[in-house]
Amino acid sequence: LEEHGLLRVIETGPRRRKTYAVTEDGIAEVQRWLRESAPDRTVRNESILRLFMLWLLDSAEAIAFFDDEIESHRQRLAGFEETLADDERQRREHGTAQGGIAFCAALALEWGIRYEREYIEWATQTRDRIAAGANAWDDARERRLRRHEAPA
Repeated sequence: LEEHGLLRVIETGPRRRKTYAVTEDGIAEVQRWLRESAPDRTVRNESILRLFMLWLLDSAEAIAFFDDEIESHRQRLAGFEETLADDERQRREHGTAQGGIAFCAALALEWGIRYEREYIEWATQTRDRIAAGANAWDDARERRLRRHEAPA
């Protein structure tokens, strides 16, 4: 982006850290992109892909999968909430109006917070469903695996 004149270095710090600023050409390019292209709405989520194959694991392993998912999303949620609270505190202290970069960043954080909360709720309910029917899960898994065994 720097080579194309869309960003420029405004500060260099320790360990070759660089702070960039967008140039006028960079702003024009982002405006063109926003106006002339549609978002790629394709969603690729490996965790959801794994759901289709989770039946290959026993119930304890499936429950552990959801425990990991829940913890990961809780951590992401906490980070989003902390960032949003810090941003709101700064807006109050500096009297920043509702608009511009800070407002749009807050909108993105609010979306992230809602997504994480819903994912955690869904994953928790799903985990609990598997735990409540662990015996049935394991029995069904065994039956399915036997059907897929190669002949001896």
